[in-house]
Amino acid sequence: MAGVLGNLRRLTQFKGRESRGSFWPYAALVILPSMIVVVSFTVPAMAKFWAEVDAYAVEHPEDVTVRSGPGYYEMSVDGPTGVVPDVGLLFTGVGAGFLTGIVLLGAAVSRRLHDSGLSGFVGLLPTPFMLFGVIVGSRLFASFGAEEVDLSLFMLMFTNNVFYIVCLFLLAALLVRPSTAGPNRYGEAP
Repeated sequence: MAGVLGNLRRLTQFKGRESRGSFWPYAALVILPSMIVVVSFTVPAMAKFWAEVDAYAVEHPEDVTVRSGPGYYEMSVDGPTGVVPDVGLLFTGVGAGFLTGIVLLGAAVSRRLHDSGLSGFVGLLPTPFMLFGVIVGSRLFASFGAEEVDLSLFMLMFTNNVFYIVCLFLLAALLVRPSTAGPNRYGEAP
């Protein structure tokens, strides 16, 4: 618990070093509220969307095919419905969740990277892909109500997400590296 409290006290301190033992419990506790923020926006937006789809299905039964069985429910709609998720709310939540994580983890990630001799700027590696995904993703979802979905935008988003996930795994691998023994250019060992 001391590591978690220490990280909270040093939210704006990007200098120095952070051991693995104090970083990872704090990181786990930060990821949880970030995901709660994302879910608190995503669930209402998707619930509203599914309610609108269900209403469309009731009003236009000739355009809807429903299949169900033990453990599954499937609804297919022939043609455009004009029903799209509230992407503004959805992507506001995703952006707020990511921003919460960045604010709460930024300095700790920087110090953890310093502990293994790396620059804290390496921690920004996934950020451009995350921002691009939020911006392009909102445009992609907004196009779902159109006659044709822009497949080039879909492929761009898919490729971006692959790079984002690769960057996250790379960053995680760098964060689990062992500490540099003794002092390094970022200070004394924690």
